[in-house]
Amino acid sequence: MAYSNDLCKLVINNMDIIEEAPSVVGEVEELLFEAINKRIREKIEPMEGWEGIYDLCTEKNEDEEMTIFRAPRWPIDDEGEYLAWYELGIIDGDEIEDANWLTYAVGVKESRLVIGFDSDKKYHGNTPGQLKKFFRNYFEHNPQLAQAGVIFEDGYLGIPFHLDPEKMSEEYPNFNECLKPVDDALDALLKAHPYFDTLVDELKK
Repeated sequence: MAYSNDLCKLVINNMDIIEEAPSVVGEVEELLFEAINKRIREKIEPMEGWEGIYDLCTEKNEDEEMTIFRAPRWPIDDEGEYLAWYELGIIDGDEIEDANWLTYAVGVKESRLVIGFDSDKKYHGNTPGQLKKFFRNYFEHNPQLAQAGVIFEDGYLGIPFHLDPEKMSEEYPNFNECLKPVDDALDALLKAHPYFDTLVDELKK
């Protein structure tokens, strides 16, 4: 990949900062996602029958770092593993190589965080191709999803968002107002939830 001369000069003149950058990114990332996970947990936990795991980008559970939650009636297997769930994930429109979660959080290029829907083949039995076709058909026949902010991209249904890095830097290390896009995405998801509830039932059929 070719870089501009100005960018190369900037790197040369700031090597001391660049050398420290990975550890700084790691610290900011963990603080930010602790705040995001907390914001999601505080929204979901009071809702009757809902449950979740809120550990993405934290050291609480290094084997299974994830933030996922499920609605009442959504299936689980005999071990208690979710078979249909919402998750905090990513959409990487530019396929940024070796990107970290902080990159997605601030929307570098076309990358974004997303609160999306996922499910396990043990529940519905579909191949990835069949599932993608099913989601596309369901999305096209339920325009209320798009009206609520849900997108269908690369076989994935979800609500994308990113945070404003200027607002993040103003609030660091205690993130609050800059997390409004998280609130908005959650509110939009819950508005569209009846259609996802039906989707889970239709998947089994």
